[in-house]
Amino acid sequence: MAHKILALVLARKGSSRLRNKNLLKLKGKPLIQWTLDKLNKKNIKKLFVDVLVSTDSTKIQNMAKKYQFLCPWLRPKKLSGRLSTSEASALHAINWYEKNIQKINGLFLFQPTSPFRSQKKIIAAVKLFKNQKKQVVSVCSKKTYKFNINDINGSLYLTPVAVLKKFKTFKKKNFIKIKINKVSENLDIDTLADMRIAKKYKVYS
Repeated sequence: MAHKILALVLARKGSSRLRNKNLLKLKGKPLIQWTLDKLNKKNIKKLFVDVLVSTDSTKIQNMAKKYQFLCPWLRPKKLSGRLSTSEASALHAINWYEKNIQKINGLFLFQPTSPFRSQKKIIAAVKLFKNQKKQVVSVCSKKTYKFNINDINGSLYLTPVAVLKKFKTFKKKNFIKIKINKVSENLDIDTLADMRIAKKYKVYS
């Protein structure tokens, strides 16, 4: 099978620490829109067979459809709670996609909480995946207010579907590290303090 990678955006409406964070405004647009805009760029969109948005929010679903991304259902409640895992939600999305569209061998997880990830790093992650056929996970290359060196920063997770189905994790031991240098690209917005810091950076969508 040729490399068929699905881009998946997980964006539930609830949040235990920052209420409705995916719809909160960051520099004039909802947090999730930063990720949707990035995935809509031609050189990024062409890397994937489709972009699928998994959400339990009708507002986010409507946003996704305006981009003509797949968002054919609202995520079940059992996968939208505080204790729900990204892996379980991803497997739910994969099962639907493979049943209704086509088989895939790669899944690229995009979390809206990392709004400033670069096109360059996305492309580099896909290249690593195609060459080595292993999980690719982004890590922080320097100490920040939140992360230590080599901490997983949540920005990029690219995994073989077979590995995710078998081990149910995006970060199985011995994954390939892709190092993120810019402090703004290492942001992981989970709290009001994180959002305040994000607003201070000069970035380009």
